[in-house]
Amino acid sequence: MGGEGKYITLLCQLQLHGKMHSTVINALVPDVPASIAGRFMVDEAGYWKTKQEDKSEHDEIPQPELFVEAIPLPAFIPPALEEVRICFMHRGLAEREARFEAERFLSYYSRKDWHTVQGMQITDWRAAVTTWLQHKREIFHYKPHKTLTEQWLE
Repeated sequence: MGGEGKYITLLCQLQLHGKMHSTVINALVPDVPASIAGRFMVDEAGYWKTKQEDKSEHDEIPQPELFVEAIPLPAFIPPALEEVRICFMHRGLAEREARFEAERFLSYYSRKDWHTVQGMQITDWRAAVTTWLQHKREIFHYKPHKTLTEQWLE
């Protein structure tokens, strides 16, 4: 580990822990060069700390805010028909059946303003596709030798 790497490692560890004993420092960063060790303070008990600047010189330095206002999540953007069709195809449906199911899926969730039956906002429409297919197979007593559309038309 080069000199810069040792210095950064020490800074990070001391930032996390506040102070660390010399034995721990030597285990983390063996052979600390004197040029790097000089940038830190070592108290009489052998604990390393970062050097604190004289605060009288820097009284006007603004401190960073610990809490920042929550940034609103972007609004849910409904998927395009082609995206949903491809998603259905990736889950094993033939192209015609995938298009049919994608149209039904988009129509259903558009009417519900992209909310689940329980009223929760849909954030991952791909997961909703998986649930859609699971329910469809349960409702129509899925028969693997027929497509879902063939079963639906029966």
